[in-house]
Amino acid sequence: NAYVAEAKRQLFGRVGIDLLAGPTETLIIADEFACDPEMAATDLLGQAEHGVNSPAFLLTNSEAFANATVIEVERQLETLETAEIAGQAWRDYGQIIVCDTYEEMLQVADDLAFEHVQVMTKDPEVDFGWVSLLKHALIRGLAKKRLSKSANIAPDSVI
Repeated sequence: NAYVAEAKRQLFGRVGIDLLAGPTETLIIADEFACDPEMAATDLLGQAEHGVNSPAFLLTNSEAFANATVIEVERQLETLETAEIAGQAWRDYGQIIVCDTYEEMLQVADDLAFEHVQVMTKDPEVDFGWVSLLKHALIRGLAKKRLSKSANIAPDSVI
């Protein structure tokens, strides 16, 4: 978040700093079978609160899931301590894209090539093989070694 970035900036050169990171971006690829709107909204806002210019996207193949997630985002913003920052980021950089198929969701994800990607679909092991331009990925239920082998990314790049 902005506080961590500022602390790193102030200490850069005096102590070892991994990097001075800018805004984070997150992409959630989800269907209504493996994710619920509350979880999706929580994860979207958890990244949006990193800064007012932090993109947070949801790709889904369910219009009902997309609509329920929008309602849940608005509900959570009513009580979230970081609502001012997360709300502005969501309004300016948040997006929900409804696709027709899993293949389309993954093609859009590949085109976006976001830094942080979370896959919560009914069959993530199969679905994940379509995404080729990831730096970091979180797939619930898959081990890092197994994921890194199937996705051709280093184990240390998997969150």
